[in-house]
Amino acid sequence: MQSSNRKEILSSVFIVFAAVFAVLIIAWTTGPFHYHFKGTRLVGLYSYFQLFATAYIAYLACRYLEKEKSLQWRQNPSARPFFICALGFLFLGFDDLLSLHENIDRLIHLISGIKETPLTDHLDDFILLLYGIIALFFIREFAREFIKHPYMVGLIVCGVAAFFAMSCLDFLSNNDETFSYFFRGLSYSDMRHTKDIFGMIEESVELVGETFFLSAFIAALVNIKTRNR
Repeated sequence: MQSSNRKEILSSVFIVFAAVFAVLIIAWTTGPFHYHFKGTRLVGLYSYFQLFATAYIAYLACRYLEKEKSLQWRQNPSARPFFICALGFLFLGFDDLLSLHENIDRLIHLISGIKETPLTDHLDDFILLLYGIIALFFIREFAREFIKHPYMVGLIVCGVAAFFAMSCLDFLSNNDETFSYFFRGLSYSDMRHTKDIFGMIEESVELVGETFFLSAFIAALVNIKTRNR
């Protein structure tokens, strides 16, 4: 890999991570406790931005690869993974924005008539875990193409690790019953405070995980563009 290529990739990744850490510093140090971690506030809005940006960057990479071989993504094994990933991150953006997996959880309870319990309350967590398993399958299928782009596989692996760490934290802090099982002996006020902190950590890990994925596709896009100059 050429030195200029490497510098452009690392500079791009550095800017993306500098931006997300600036957001997290603001979120953790300003405003009322956990104010920036609610719904459509700072962390949530930046999460939507990163997911949709990743979808767009993956689509751009797909388009450049289509032009490189003069083949559409359906017949182009190099471009196809990027098109599918663009669709995947577009779906994840809408899932996050519209709380799709949480609403699927509620719909299952409504249709089946199951009474919500501490166990069934984790249905949305299992749906999220299913997303991760599907992603692992596609990463395995696309690894041969991803490995052609420097730093991409390493960034994706870090993103997957952050996703599963986030899933564990989400499971832990999803409801009071589960949380109190692991943290016995806390008063109600201490439990609520500790649970809020875990929620903030979970959303922070989620944001950093998204940044790894965004950086991975930016690294691929920069590599594709610079090698075709």
